[in-house]
Amino acid sequence: MAIHDLELSAGQRTRGRPRAGEAPNPQQAEHYALRSFAAHGYDGASMRDIATAAGIDPALLSRRYGSKMGLWRATVNGVSERLERVYAEMRDIMDAPGPSASKVPEALRRFVEFNATIPDLACFFIDEITRPGERREYIVCRIWLPYLEATRPIIAAAGGYGSDSVAAGFSAFSLLGLVVLPQLMAPILDDQCRSRPDDTTEQIMASLMRQLHMPVARCSAPDPSPTAFPTI
Repeated sequence: MAIHDLELSAGQRTRGRPRAGEAPNPQQAEHYALRSFAAHGYDGASMRDIATAAGIDPALLSRRYGSKMGLWRATVNGVSERLERVYAEMRDIMDAPGPSASKVPEALRRFVEFNATIPDLACFFIDEITRPGERREYIVCRIWLPYLEATRPIIAAAGGYGSDSVAAGFSAFSLLGLVVLPQLMAPILDDQCRSRPDDTTEQIMASLMRQLHMPVARCSAPDPSPTAFPTI
């Protein structure tokens, strides 16, 4: 047997078809997939670019997920499973004895802190939820509906959110906006508001509590002193 053949049999990596049993780390692959989908959209992302960013052989990525849609679905499923663990913690908090005034902030903080660990999720979610089609339906099923189910009891426990005429779904959407928009606007917030990353969670929490506990302001007449917005 030639020396070259001995080297190959010892396990040296070569180009070409991956060996049976090789598989990419799914957490690593889906982390970079989420980042790419968030930055470039579904159509702009490519399996090859995702594999390169993740340091994975493109052939291994294709073998593991089959297609870009397969990788996209797996990425959404992975996020959904992580969210469900957070929602379980939130339910435990809300089901525990004690006043709502202390349980509501604690439960919402779990959600806010989780979102801070996945900064690409906000952009990914907003992009997909605004595009009609199969992917939006999947996002609604795997991301939006579980979020809605998890936050309904919190909204109800907070009491006095706006008025009874405000649907729970719209209330949940409003709260979600307070959580994800600071992530989307982070570069502007950091520059214009001199906001530090470690302040963001507390600022979001303060906004959530204000939104939950203050009644909706209703103006019966135009404000005589409207806020002046800067001209861009």
